[in-house]
Amino acid sequence: MKSINDSLKIEQTKIREKQIGQVFIQLVRPGEGTEDTRRLATRSEFDETQWELIRQLADARLVITSRNAAGQETVEIVHEALIRHWEKLKYWMSEDRNFRVWQERLRVMMAHWNNNEEALLKGLFLKEAEKWLNSYQESIPPHEREYIQQSQRLRDQEVEEKLRQWRRTITSLVAYSKQLFNGGKELDALIEIIRVAKEIKQQSQTVEVDIWLGVVKTLQDIVYKIRERDRLGHSQDFTHIVFSPDGQTLAAATEDNTILLWNREDKLQATLTGHDHSITNLVFSPDSQILASASSNGTIKLWQLDGTELLTITGCNLSIKHLLFNPDQQTLAASFWNEKTIKLWHLDGTEVCTITNNTVIEKVNFSPDGEILASANYDQTIKLWRQDGTLYATLSAHSDTLSWHRVFITSLVFSPDNQILASASTDNTIKLWSRDGTLQATLIGHSDSINNLVFSPDHQILASASTDNTIKIWRRDGTLQATLIGHSDVVTSLVFSPDGRTLVSGSEDHTVKLWELYPENSSTETIPKAKNLVHGEENWHISFRDCEQNQHKLMLACHKGNNIELWNRFSASEMQELKGHSAEPTSVAFSPDSQILASASRDRTIRLWTIDGTELAILREHQGEVWHVSFSPSDQILASASSDCTVKLWGLDGTALTTLSGHTSRVNKVVFSHNGQMLASASDDGTIKLWQNNGILLHTQLAAHRDGVTSIVFSPKEQILASAGRDNIIKLWQLHGTQLATLNTVFQEHTDEIISLAFSTDGQKLVSGSRDKTIKLWELDRLQTSLTTLNGHTNDVTSVVFHPNRDMLASTSGGGIIKLWQLDGKELDTLKGFCCPEFSIYPINWDGTLAPNSHNNNGSRTLKFTSLAFSPNGNLLADTVSCTTHHIIRLWNLDLDNLMLRGCHWLRNYLENNPNVKEIDRLLCIEAN
Repeated sequence: MKSINDSLKIEQTKIREKQIGQVFIQLVRPGEGTEDTRRLATRSEFDETQWELIRQLADARLVITSRNAAGQETVEIVHEALIRHWEKLKYWMSEDRNFRVWQERLRVMMAHWNNNEEALLKGLFLKEAEKWLNSYQESIPPHEREYIQQSQRLRDQEVEEKLRQWRRTITSLVAYSKQLFNGGKELDALIEIIRVAKEIKQQSQTVEVDIWLGVVKTLQDIVYKIRERDRLGHSQDFTHIVFSPDGQTLAAATEDNTILLWNREDKLQATLTGHDHSITNLVFSPDSQILASASSNGTIKLWQLDGTELLTITGCNLSIKHLLFNPDQQTLAASFWNEKTIKLWHLDGTEVCTITNNTVIEKVNFSPDGEILASANYDQTIKLWRQDGTLYATLSAHSDTLSWHRVFITSLVFSPDNQILASASTDNTIKLWSRDGTLQATLIGHSDSINNLVFSPDHQILASASTDNTIKIWRRDGTLQATLIGHSDVVTSLVFSPDGRTLVSGSEDHTVKLWELYPENSSTETIPKAKNLVHGEENWHISFRDCEQNQHKLMLACHKGNNIELWNRFSASEMQELKGHSAEPTSVAFSPDSQILASASRDRTIRLWTIDGTELAILREHQGEVWHVSFSPSDQILASASSDCTVKLWGLDGTALTTLSGHTSRVNKVVFSHNGQMLASASDDGTIKLWQNNGILLHTQLAAHRDGVTSIVFSPKEQILASAGRDNIIKLWQLHGTQLATLNTVFQEHTDEIISLAFSTDGQKLVSGSRDKTIKLWELDRLQTSLTTLNGHTNDVTSVVFHPNRDMLASTSGGGIIKLWQLDGKELDTLKGFCCPEFSIYPINWDGTLAPNSHNNNGSRTLKFTSLAFSPNGNLLADTVSCTTHHIIRLWNLDLDNLMLRGCHWLRNYLENNPNVKEIDRLLCIEAN
């Protein structure tokens, strides 16, 4: 074939040879199990450079050019002998045979294209085409490339549409979960949002931040606010439910005259049968060992908890209204519907006595010591009876000022200390009586009849529920302390939690509400906060139990139709509160492994905490308020900045390692470089100092800002330091060895001093927070103007921080309010949870004193400093809140895995034991559990 090479007469270079090869392989149709043959190609398959080369090949008589019937220029190899005998061409074809086989198949598919979307490449065909396009772009003609690219565009459009549909589905499912939760179907809501969370976990980092945050926040809200723990079903409606005093057993009576017993794992442990009339009441003995049941035919049965019937008491043939054990556990008392008698029995069935009244008995109750039995009577009196049936005292309880109304005593309750008897009536009043029957006080305030009374366990508070839809909180002396408004219909029942901090109310508006009477442990004031629990039927029977001894985890049971719903007052907040500082916390920082939190305070201390809230150490060496803390990336050093003009370096065991002196005024910030080799400090003396991590001073930048430097931050790229000051200016500094040099950009758009700065994790964006109540987002390649201004805060923006692995930033302006933002400026959410009504009512100077125009001359108010920090893994957000005597660090849980685990742990008994759960839902949490 030497003559062929000679006939080319073309400069032989590797580039030229490649171009010739690209042309010739397009003129060969590869055989699949047959010999290769010539192929007629059109000019449209080649670019101008290639066609010029074809003209040269035609001049060398290696190819023939012509025109087809459509007038298109064509080219083909002069003879097939060239294909069979030219070694160079055979080599080119062997190298690119797979490509050419694919390309011929592509051309067959293109023959049906004609701009028809259905003929575009899809699936594996498109993936294969993309592979060849990346490798042989120069060998693929423009119209074939366009075919592939149109296929890619269609695929991308379909993917984007599927993604939009997926986002709409996720958003709808999140909204549906919220709807279920707000509608009282809390377990269903939790199952639904966990299913959604599992779906977005599979998408990982491709999920937009608004979708991710919506799922996290909804799961967070449900996990921390859920009360419904389980549902216990039966084929018949429940008529009465009660917990044993030790919290180990739940008993329920049904319309088919059976009694069901569940253990604390919500597993059915016994079914009691024996009553042949409807069961009207259930009560456990004080030691939780015996269950007594009463029937409409006057029969009382005593049961062991394994279902063994101990005793049947018969003989009265009257429908029993109330059944109760004496606290001494020696006797059992019963009152009857529309009857004038009370009967008492020993637990062996022997009748102790029958108390006969001169009028129908409405209510009965034992005194806490069991010595007195009180009865509220139809004639508006209260009678106190000894255990032997003798009358101890008669109280003329309530009278009717309107003669055409009939007054009934609706509630009767002893205080836990046995000193007060309270009665309520349809005359809208409450009366307080001493044990000897002396009227101590009449409480007036309700505008309609009172339905229920309950004392707090410490006997200092009395709560009343009324037909006027309100609950009133009274002190023991009768002083009205608060009115709780929230129910939209008659409030029928009340019960206090064992620790007295939570009040539960049941209403004919089909809700049960939990009221937090003492949000803070140190508070002595009642500050009610209501939480809706459930929609259901009217006239609830509610009771509390301690789920775990000494833990005050409260259980509430309500019956609705043929379901019992169990509610747990486990936690009511999506954040954890760390308390210990005696003055305002000023700064928080996480260790690089996200396991330790450091907090600084104006109380001159630094505290180290584990993320579960355990306090590890208190660092006390500073002689002034501590304004900032920062961890070294090495995890082993903590730096602190103080008003004592020093920076201190600490070991994580609390040991003071060294003190960095040199500033002449308060040090506001101290930060480590990202490699941990340097740290920078910013001071009110107007300077920035660079230090080695061993405390040796490298450089001092004088006059960095007028009136002091308020914030500094290293760029992740290490060579840039940003600073801000009270001159409303942000400056960028280059690090030349140990020197600082101002960049050519000094920018100023804020109208008041800048308090906080932060770089994004990629170092491309800088965010600033200011006293002008705005946040500005800057890009480093266009620093003369801010990229975005974020408005929404109504107070000074005191801290801004980027999320470490999401396109999101957080800001705070005090008062316990945190805002979360997308980087395009869209506000995603506002986190609250603490009320600081006094925050920033007056203008405040940086040092905490009142500004001159505050119109307050006492100078006593101080700025409530707030700080933010994301943990490096992005799972926690810490902030500081300070109001009056409350100085708190809060940890917000944003860990999707942890929230899912919590939710699955909550659901475990329900998913495992409830017969109505779908089989697919039983597998929802199998990995977590």
